[in-house]
Amino acid sequence: MGTATGNFSKVYERVRGKPKNKDEKDVVFLHIGPHYCHRKFAESINAKFIKLHRFGNFILRYKGLFFPDNKIYFAEHAVTLIPTLEKKRKNEKVKIIALAADYTFLDYIADKKTLTFLEEIIDSNLIKRKFIKTAWLIDYNFNWKYIRKHINLVDGIIAVSKMVKERISEYYDGEIKIVYPFINKNLHQKLEKISPNLSSNNILTIGYARPYKRIDVLIDAFIIAKREVKDLKLTIVGRGWPKKYERIKGIKVIGFKENLLPLFERSSLYIQSSLADPFPVSVLEAMASGIPAIVTKGVGSKEIIEKINSWMVREVEPEDLAEGIVNYFSLSERERMKISELCRKYARKFNEEDMVREFKKKFFDILS
Repeated sequence: MGTATGNFSKVYERVRGKPKNKDEKDVVFLHIGPHYCHRKFAESINAKFIKLHRFGNFILRYKGLFFPDNKIYFAEHAVTLIPTLEKKRKNEKVKIIALAADYTFLDYIADKKTLTFLEEIIDSNLIKRKFIKTAWLIDYNFNWKYIRKHINLVDGIIAVSKMVKERISEYYDGEIKIVYPFINKNLHQKLEKISPNLSSNNILTIGYARPYKRIDVLIDAFIIAKREVKDLKLTIVGRGWPKKYERIKGIKVIGFKENLLPLFERSSLYIQSSLADPFPVSVLEAMASGIPAIVTKGVGSKEIIEKINSWMVREVEPEDLAEGIVNYFSLSERERMKISELCRKYARKFNEEDMVREFKKKFFDILS
C-alpha cells in the first residue's frame, strides 16, 4: 500500500525541505486523516502534513526508513507512530513525539466480549464477518505489540487524558504530558445557545461503529432501564451501526449526521459506554449544549464527569449502567437543570484557544 502521495520518494520530497525561519522547528506531522483538534495542534507548531494509510502496517513499518534524517516527527496515531519508530531504530538522532489519542495505547480491546461485538456490528455474511474480524485483530495486535516493544524510543508523549497517561506509564519510562482535546470554537458558540429537552426521557449517543465503543452494553442497559422508565428512548448516531437495533422498541439508529444541533435539542441525557475511549469530544459537545453525560470507567472524560457527580461514572456492564440511567431519570427537572449548568461550566474550560496554546507550550517543553 502506498501513502497519500503514492510512493516513498514523493514522501521524501515533501518533508526534506528546511524551515523558512531559522528559529522554526522542522516538524513533520504524520496522520491518517487528522482529527480537527490534532490538525489545529499541528498547525500551531507549523508542521508539514503527511498522510499515511491506516492499514497494511507490515509494509508501513518500513516506509519510515525512507523518511529524512534530522526531523522532528509528530505522530497522530499508533499507525503513524510505527514507521517513525522504525526510522529511529536505524537513526537515533530522529526526534519523535507521539500523540496518544487512540485506543491502541490502552490495550483493552481484544477481549472475548469485544470481539463478539465486533462481529455483531459487521452487517454482512458469516464469511465476511470472520474475515474482517481476523484482519482487524491481526492489525490491532501488530500495532500494540510493536509499539509496546519499541515505545521507549519515543522522546515524549502527549496524552489526551489522565487515564491515557496512567495506562502508558505502565510501559513507557519517558516524559508524558497531558493536553486535552477541545470543541471547535464555531460549534461551541452554537452549542451554548441550545436548550436541551431535559424534561424528556431521551438518551443520545454518538460515535462511529467501532468495537471499543461497546454500544451493545448501552443497548442491554437500555432494555433493563426501560422496565422502570417506560417511555425511554435511545438515539444512536454515527456511521456503520446496523439498523437491526431498531427492532428494539424505543431505539432509533441514525447514520452520519453533519448537523447534530437538533439532536442535542431533543435530548435529556448523553451516554458514552466505551470500553476504552481516550477522550471523546462528543462528550464535551453534549456537555456544552447542556446535556448531562454518563460515561463508563473506560472513557477518559470520566475525570470531568466525576467532579460533577460520581454516580455518573459507571462500569462497562449493562446492569450497572442501567442503574445510572434509572438514577438520572428519577431526578426532578430542577435537579437535571443543576447538572446541566455544571456540564456547561466544565465544557467551557475545553476551549480551542487555551488548549492549542497549552499544546504548543508542552510540545516544545518536551523538545527542550
